[in-house]
Amino acid sequence: MTMPPLAGGRATAGHHLADISSGRITSTTGSYIDRDRPARSSGEFYAPDRERELWTVAEELCGFR
Repeated sequence: MTMPPLAGGRATAGHHLADISSGRITSTTGSYIDRDRPARSSGEFYAPDRERELWTVAEELCGFR
């Protein structure tokens, strides 16, 4: 399988996951991690209207509405 240019492979991904879960890479709760460092998510992630819509749909699908 051909790896994309930014992909580091399974071993690299495993090391990043271990670093995050062990606390060697630190960030605030709920933050987005890009490979080995905290990063800002897309602008859509922070859109209040999208968040409200997501909760509405989730409540409907779970039978709370």
